[in-house]
Amino acid sequence: MKRTKEEMRASENQFRSIIATASDAIISANAKGLIILWNKGAQTIFGYTEAEIKGKPLESIIPKKYRDAHKKGVKRVLSGGERHAIGQVVELEGQRKNGEIFPLELSLSTWEGKDGQNFSGIIRDITERKQTEEALKKANERMKSELVIKQI
Repeated sequence: MKRTKEEMRASENQFRSIIATASDAIISANAKGLIILWNKGAQTIFGYTEAEIKGKPLESIIPKKYRDAHKKGVKRVLSGGERHAIGQVVELEGQRKNGEIFPLELSLSTWEGKDGQNFSGIIRDITERKQTEEALKKANERMKSELVIKQI
């Protein structure tokens, strides 16, 4: 019995350490859509401290144009329907505390807690990657147009 408690304590300490030091946002919400876990990576990406956001609706970080789809998706998953984004890595947009909309990559999972089904997401801000992709696209377009002009 004592060994099991020690193993569980060690496992919890490991989990807490990983959550605390991750540079990606790690966020969990309960079935009601209220934020129950918010790490330092989430604070850096979204701008809210844990004290400001914990217990608040997940919609606080979801742009208005996605909120209805989000609510429908949660309702569908909780009622046993299809789980489109669960277990997938998807690109979406998030909303920072200052209102800025930005591109993100989300890996979403569900888990059973003491009060029912919960959701956890690992979120990465992909703003720089998207800017680089756009710059490369424009550079390729310029090169193609220059090649066409040289051939004429």
